[in-house]
Amino acid sequence: VLNQLSAKGETINRYSMNVQEGLDTYALDNQLEGRVSTGPVKHRAVLGFDYFRSTLAQGEYWDPNAPSLSLLNPQYNMYIPTPSTQLTSAYQQMDQYGLYLQDQMKWKRLVLVLSGRQDWAVSTLSNRLKNTRTQLNNSAETGRAAILYESSIGLSPYASVSSSFVPNLGVGRSGDVFTPTTGLQEEVGVKYKPNGINSFTTLSLYNIDEKHVLVTDPVNTAYQTETGKIRSRGVEVEERADLGWGFSFIGTFTYDDVKNIRSNPSSTVNKVPIAVPSVVGSVWLDYTHKFGVDQAVGIGGGFRY
Repeated sequence: VLNQLSAKGETINRYSMNVQEGLDTYALDNQLEGRVSTGPVKHRAVLGFDYFRSTLAQGEYWDPNAPSLSLLNPQYNMYIPTPSTQLTSAYQQMDQYGLYLQDQMKWKRLVLVLSGRQDWAVSTLSNRLKNTRTQLNNSAETGRAAILYESSIGLSPYASVSSSFVPNLGVGRSGDVFTPTTGLQEEVGVKYKPNGINSFTTLSLYNIDEKHVLVTDPVNTAYQTETGKIRSRGVEVEERADLGWGFSFIGTFTYDDVKNIRSNPSSTVNKVPIAVPSVVGSVWLDYTHKFGVDQAVGIGGGFRY
């Protein structure tokens, strides 16, 4: 791991890390769906309960005296001993319970979606080096509201707002558990399905604010830390089309402007978080050959940028 440049600027000092992790996850989701009508309004309601458990066993070792690297004559095949100084030895278990209700209502060409969710999360961290045990309990109420109008020419403008709650696994440099990430998303857009053509286009503009997002720790890049607030603003286009003769196409493009708007240290404010692309695109082509009514074989391929 690169550490710092020497005084003369000819050598990079390094340290070595050895991280051993084991992660197990279990998920359960049960739903009950009902369709009723109240006068002219049609309802499609979903009541659900889900459970998610994850366990993380983590051990980290380091050596501050790894061989330095010359910039003038770099040697990349040097022997680096396995680090023996143990930094962390932790076992973390997280249990998350969720209860949610959604009602999709349709009146003539107007569609309204309202949903609510209650989450309970319990995270237990056992620090084997310090022989300590820490428990963090969190709960949150989140929801979503969306409205869409289906016009007669296939254009369907829509708007939505939703909130989110995601517990975080892992520990920081000081050995503390992370606070859950919370977010608020606003989105407007239009969907287009032309009459008589089996294709579907979506154009959307969005704004997402997230708090307590995990980013690389600037003090020690082997760890993560919580940043204050990250804002994502962008545009997304998606096209799905049936090309005929068994071929179908999916294409997407996203431009995303992501910045830290509240952070510690303050020097990272208005900077882009590490490993976050500003442009993402993908193309997928699929071919399906049908045998009778309920049998088919298909092959597909694509690329993502």
